[in-house]
Amino acid sequence: FGFRQVEIREGRFHLNGQPIRLRGTSRQDSHPLMGRTVPPETQKQDVEWTLWANCNNAYTCAFLPDEEFLELCDEVGLYVMDEPGPCWVGTPAVDLWKTEHFDDPKYFPYFLQPVLEMIERDRSHPSVITWMLADESRFGKSFGQVAKIVRATDPSRPIHFSYDPLDSTFDLASWHYPYPKQFAQAEVSKRPVIFDQSAHVYCSNMSELMTDPGLRDDWGRQYAAFWEKIWETPSILGAQVFNLTDDVFLMPSGQVLGYGDWGLIDYWRRAKPDLWHVKKAHTPIKIQDGPIPLPAAGAPVEIPVENRYDFTDLKDVRIEWALGDESGTLETRIP
Repeated sequence: FGFRQVEIREGRFHLNGQPIRLRGTSRQDSHPLMGRTVPPETQKQDVEWTLWANCNNAYTCAFLPDEEFLELCDEVGLYVMDEPGPCWVGTPAVDLWKTEHFDDPKYFPYFLQPVLEMIERDRSHPSVITWMLADESRFGKSFGQVAKIVRATDPSRPIHFSYDPLDSTFDLASWHYPYPKQFAQAEVSKRPVIFDQSAHVYCSNMSELMTDPGLRDDWGRQYAAFWEKIWETPSILGAQVFNLTDDVFLMPSGQVLGYGDWGLIDYWRRAKPDLWHVKKAHTPIKIQDGPIPLPAAGAPVEIPVENRYDFTDLKDVRIEWALGDESGTLETRIP
């Protein structure tokens, strides 16, 4: 178990009184042979890869996760944005909404029940720091009513919704795949902004990728620039790369289902090159990448270092150095 307090103060997201930033990935339960039933050892692999990539959070993205995954997140301290199943409500992606209006009161119970079941099951997990009400859906009176009920049921966690309208009253502005205009909007937002899906892993044009594998490195350079822009904007809480794992599985009939090979790790939990780029962009210890001035004779070498941990002072980190045939360790206090 754990103790923690989540609150939004002066437009920043605070955990136990400390403003934090979220660097993570979206994730769904998926196994190549067992579909949505993911064995415990695979859940653990997902958590280990998330930590390896210097990520501190997971967004459960359109599916309620297996509770074993949340237990692992409790154990290691990964922050979770929890989301139930309502998805594409009121959008052309679902044939129903081509003829029906999503705000018809008869559909309200189907939006409310999954959210309340999520809260009932997961409210005791300290890793869960926000409730999401739906994914990639239109906001209306029904979801506004769901929000009121959620706030009354569990006022201890902020709530958000994708896609979030600019004038909404949700605690977080929750946006997908931001473009330059949204960065400008985020800079002046009175609410913390989370890019809950962003920087889709390069997988759409497989023929191009097979012709030029260097496109993965190009994606990595762009992702590093994207993350630096986020870090420089205090009102942006963070972002989640889409997606941690490939979502492909084999049915007993031999039919292949799932949404695609879109992961940073494949369905057998082997890392793809893209994961290395995420790891480097998310490094919690930032060392200036470029030439530094030579010191005067007898003066120390000075290297700019930035601590991007939320809670850890660099006195708790082991630092090793090597220069020519000399090497050693050093200690420094950077909060």
